[in-house]
Amino acid sequence: MIIGIGFDLIDLDRIKNLLERNNSDLKKLFFTDNEGKQFEKLKNEKRKIEWVAGRIAAKESFAKAVGTGFAKNVGFQDIEIISNSLGKPEVKYLKSIEMIFPEYQQVDFLLTITHSQQSAGAVVVIQGLPFSKFF
Repeated sequence: MIIGIGFDLIDLDRIKNLLERNNSDLKKLFFTDNEGKQFEKLKNEKRKIEWVAGRIAAKESFAKAVGTGFAKNVGFQDIEIISNSLGKPEVKYLKSIEMIFPEYQQVDFLLTITHSQQSAGAVVVIQGLPFSKFF
């Protein structure tokens, strides 16, 4: 069953300006160590801007799908977006998901990220299998 859907769209020029101002502060605020390592592997400046915008949009989408936005149990450092071996981005919630969805025995996250010349967007769908005597 779907328990949440989130969408976010970010202007690439906004991210370009952030990266030009202070790259290290941006990484500390928005990204985990694993994400920082993935970012460092990127060589192309345009790709770096798209990557950062896509990851921030994905984290914003996750917070919206959860239904709390960024709150006590959901912060930028609590969400990790890492590409699998095929390059597909995957979302991990690094805290105990039971804090947010105690009524579900299983929770899965689906993520897609897209880019255009001007923006990056992401959609997160959260699926859950509820605890129930009927299942």
